[in-house]
Amino acid sequence: ANGYALAARSDIEKVIREQRLQASGVTEETIARVGRVLNVPAIILVSINSLTSERTRPPSIYDPKMQYYQLGVTMSARLIAAERAEVLWLSSYGEDWKAASQRGHPQDQWPRVLQHVADVVARGLPPRR
Repeated sequence: ANGYALAARSDIEKVIREQRLQASGVTEETIARVGRVLNVPAIILVSINSLTSERTRPPSIYDPKMQYYQLGVTMSARLIAAERAEVLWLSSYGEDWKAASQRGHPQDQWPRVLQHVADVVARGLPPRR
């Protein structure tokens, strides 16, 4: 608005976390070195950038014992060649899900959501050479 870009506190926190990671010395070269020690051709580095959960209104037909949620996840992934410390592939992904829980919190849904994200990452990987 009026030439200004708005940044939420969560956006600033993400930048600070990334800067800490970079300052800690975890670079593509560091990851590649780990790959060489493990004797693997490449390492995939997956970052879960956000996990969100908020209560939503129930659907038109619903179970009154359940609480309804909108779950969201965003992630990014990099495939790094161990030999050359080169980024071979990179991707990002985000999706929202509707979930319901009797216990009043959606934590029991996160394993299913994260498994789905892992499947998406695996399907998106380039074929091995």
